[in-house]
Amino acid sequence: TAKKYNRPFEPLLTIAYIMIGGGVIGARLFYVATHLSDFSDNWLSSFNPFSQGQFGIAGLNLYGGVIAAVLGTVIYCRIKQMSGLDVFEFFSPTFFFGLAFTRIGCFLNGCCFGTPTDLPWGVSFPVGSIPYYIFGDTHLHPSQLYSSLYGLFLFILLHIMMKHRKFVGQLVAVMFMVEAVFRYA
Repeated sequence: TAKKYNRPFEPLLTIAYIMIGGGVIGARLFYVATHLSDFSDNWLSSFNPFSQGQFGIAGLNLYGGVIAAVLGTVIYCRIKQMSGLDVFEFFSPTFFFGLAFTRIGCFLNGCCFGTPTDLPWGVSFPVGSIPYYIFGDTHLHPSQLYSSLYGLFLFILLHIMMKHRKFVGQLVAVMFMVEAVFRYA
């Protein structure tokens, strides 16, 4: 894709690593920062994948990941004297792929849940989850899955728009406008 849009491959690959690494680290740091009481007795458990008798680090926050990925990318672009807008334009479709992927995690974790519904695709969450604590076994809108499908749709849409864009920044503008409308709705 870099060659197709006449972009140098190596800096874009580095930016992809910065976005992925920064996203995961930022997501974890933001989660830990917002759940300090869970880690105050054992700070090592913040990043230890073998703590509490389980494998893996549970608890990530999308906003922390986005902030760290964007900040890392901006710093790299300044150092390499690259156009930040052009870089974000190039990566804007992948933001929504990431959104689609992370919201599946939200669904599996039981966070970011919807409101009660009688629709046939409503879901109930298991005993012990936050939605169960609040609503019991009431069927809820799977808002995480709605958000995931929305992210997948915008990923495809922005890829198509990239081929026909009129100016640098068009995809970023569409991304912010659509995200604002979706968040408000």
